[in-house]
Amino acid sequence: MNITKHNIITIFLMILFSVFAFFSCGKQETEVKKVSILTAQTVFGDVTVENEGIITNPVSGTEIKENSIIKTGKLSILDIKYKDTGVIRINENSILNVAKLMESGQADETVLQMNRGKVFVSVAKLLKESKFKVKTATTVAAVRGTSFRVSAEPGKSRIDVLAGRIKVNPVKGNKVIETVEQYVETNNAVEIEDAAIDEIIEEKKEIEVVKLEQEDIETIRKEVKLIRMDEAMAEETRQEMQQIGIEVKPAEEAEDEEQYKEELTVHMQKLENEKQAGKEKEKPEAGETDKKEKELMLKNKAEEKLRQEQLKKEQWKKEKERKEQLRKEKEHEEQLRLEQLAKEKAEKERLAKEAQEKKLKEEKQKEEERVKNIPNF
Repeated sequence: MNITKHNIITIFLMILFSVFAFFSCGKQETEVKKVSILTAQTVFGDVTVENEGIITNPVSGTEIKENSIIKTGKLSILDIKYKDTGVIRINENSILNVAKLMESGQADETVLQMNRGKVFVSVAKLLKESKFKVKTATTVAAVRGTSFRVSAEPGKSRIDVLAGRIKVNPVKGNKVIETVEQYVETNNAVEIEDAAIDEIIEEKKEIEVVKLEQEDIETIRKEVKLIRMDEAMAEETRQEMQQIGIEVKPAEEAEDEEQYKEELTVHMQKLENEKQAGKEKEKPEAGETDKKEKELMLKNKAEEKLRQEQLKKEQWKKEKERKEQLRKEKEHEEQLRLEQLAKEKAEKERLAKEAQEKKLKEEKQKEEERVKNIPNF
């Protein structure tokens, strides 16, 4: 068979094209498999992400990088997908810093710093070496697979666990205190105030765990309602969200972005109305306020009167004790004086007796001498 120069060139080009196509497909396949650790899913309202001094408005699919500072305004939320194993909702009026994002084979580490507001996290069970933590100014919550909410406000922070188990350590000066820890399980919560941190650390005082009230659980469910859950999400996370009663929005139902945003608008406005109604309910009426102020004033007067009476009693008691002490001192002084007089009298009588005895002795001696000197006839 005769192989011409043209045929050789044609075969060479075909081989080159096949090699190029093979490596191109492999590259595309690698790129498809790459999954970001944190990815924005739902952006609603006023949401910004700051990274390296650049502030942007994220959209669905935006990768959330390490050291990003996320801020949400009023009636605003950001839903974030954690790989394909978890979901995060940052509620309104919140500031969250992505303090650490490390991916190394089978050992990932994610640390979120909650500076203000509320964040809900639900993650499937992590791999053995992986870590997921949420920090506040006073606490750090370490999880392996659970659903919980972290709230941070000036002066205190709170962690509510809806499912699973988390480890809580106190934090002081951004340093985690490993020597003090507490485990919080399903339907329990911890709340730590800044003022209590020193006492907890110095005295190694146990962090108090309280039972979650049903009202608190319902509030969390409402705050997380309509969180988006795509098809790639781990079945374990889906089941857990269903078990704790959180209404999720499957990705196929959220494809109509406008309709989904409209549902969120209605839901967020409803939450705001309920919040305002709660504040109004807690606010006392004018007449009730005057009555309470009068009762408080009378109570303060009664307490002041009681305090003054108690003070008088204490002063009278002290004066009585002082007089009694003076009386005892005088009695003691008089006793000492009488004892001294008795001693002096006894001493005088002793000396007088000795002088009398001496005188009688001398007179006797003189008489004996006189008798001796009389001549015998």
